[in-house]
Amino acid sequence: MSVYDFVAKRMDGKRISLAEFKGKVLIVVNTSEYGGMAYQELQELYDLYAPLGVEILGIDFNYPTSILFQDVLDKNFTGDLPDASVKLNFTKFLIDRKGKVVGRYERTVVPPAMQHDVESCSCVGQAT
Repeated sequence: MSVYDFVAKRMDGKRISLAEFKGKVLIVVNTSEYGGMAYQELQELYDLYAPLGVEILGIDFNYPTSILFQDVLDKNFTGDLPDASVKLNFTKFLIDRKGKVVGRYERTVVPPAMQHDVESCSCVGQAT
């Protein structure tokens, strides 16, 4: 299963296919609740990275979605992924233009700390 085969429930309850983001850099965020803090953190991600052409997607990772996404991570993560299970709200995953999961960031990692990885990823595959 590729990242682009994954279909999830957005924060507004609608279903979305990650295939819609093919060819784009994407940050997928586990947001099983849509409260003030989740909105604020998603907005911070958007403000930082949307100007680079990065898409931000908040989805609900509650069971069974978490099990399906675990399979996607196992097959598409570049590098070591010692514990891919999504345990906390606001775990973030950086996906490159080719659909490879190139970064995982726990809730404690603030959006600016992801900047180097996101900028590196967003430049890959762009025409110069």
